[in-house]
Amino acid sequence: IHTLQMSAEDEKATFESISNLARFIELAELEQSFEERLHHEKMLSLKELAYGASHEINNPLANISIRAQALANEEQDDVKLYALKMIHQQAIRANGMISDMMLFAKPPEMTYHQLNVHEILTSAIEAMQETTDLASVRVSLLCDESIVVVGSQIHLEEAVMALIQNSVDAIGSGGTVAVTASAFDDVVEIKVTDTGAGMSEESLHHMFDPFYSGRDAGRGIGFGLSKCWRIVTLHGGKVMGSNLPEGGAVFAMRLPIATQRRLAG
Repeated sequence: IHTLQMSAEDEKATFESISNLARFIELAELEQSFEERLHHEKMLSLKELAYGASHEINNPLANISIRAQALANEEQDDVKLYALKMIHQQAIRANGMISDMMLFAKPPEMTYHQLNVHEILTSAIEAMQETTDLASVRVSLLCDESIVVVGSQIHLEEAVMALIQNSVDAIGSGGTVAVTASAFDDVVEIKVTDTGAGMSEESLHHMFDPFYSGRDAGRGIGFGLSKCWRIVTLHGGKVMGSNLPEGGAVFAMRLPIATQRRLAG
């Protein structure tokens, strides 16, 4: 009888342990789901803000650019001419940021095709070569040439370029950026790893916000990461970023493989 009682008590303890573990897992999943929904809603709100700000800023910015260029065409003084050219160049730079904001806020209609991932990555790296060469940053590529996704070539290239630019900003000068791609569990994962300064805890929570500057982590102000987030989500994927134990940071784009999406256009 004593043996049977002990066995029953052991069963009860085991059952309680399993129940507690199940509740813990359920709570963890609910917390993660809530965080994902909260982040999604926040990004949608920021999208509306970006759209409004873009319209408000674009018109005066265009006037500044046009007037500076017109004055520069008539200016004879070298010092004043240089100043006017700088005004024009900075207006063009700001216009590029506005374009990124508009893509984040209201992206164009995309036509999806079956694409070779190796070709996307190669094209993005080549487009960034002048930037990486100027910063003395070496970029490596490791990707199976048979991996395919369905998407918009130009926009996926822009997403990868944004991650490379972010890495270059973090590194400053020298260092390396590794671009890799692999396929597993019906997902294509593209990773961009850098030897930069990594990200602060605050940056890790706001890295994809379009109006957040991770300058404390060595990463410049801009809309590159938010643009990347927007493009990847439009492709039915996810993008994540984290620090590496040995230093630096890694960003991962996860996209459905070609058979998981229907071709359009």
